[in-house]
Amino acid sequence: IEDMGFNNTVKSMEIDNTDPSTPISQAQRKRLFAIAKTYGMGSVELKSWLKEKFDFDSTNNVTQKLYDEIIAELQKGETK
Repeated sequence: IEDMGFNNTVKSMEIDNTDPSTPISQAQRKRLFAIAKTYGMGSVELKSWLKEKFDFDSTNNVTQKLYDEIIAELQKGETK
């Protein structure tokens, strides 16, 4: 984002998108479902696993903080 400062100069303002409690994006949710599917999990199984393992009621609640860990466990086959 840019902001006009004094003397009509443009200064850049950074947005902090690194808050670990921020929910994952729609693209990340799609990737999560796609990866789960390659490991034989449908949406019902994925949601059940996320609830059991991480206490998420919905993929909409998956946080940035745990996204990489969830993906890694899916890819290691740690879904049982």
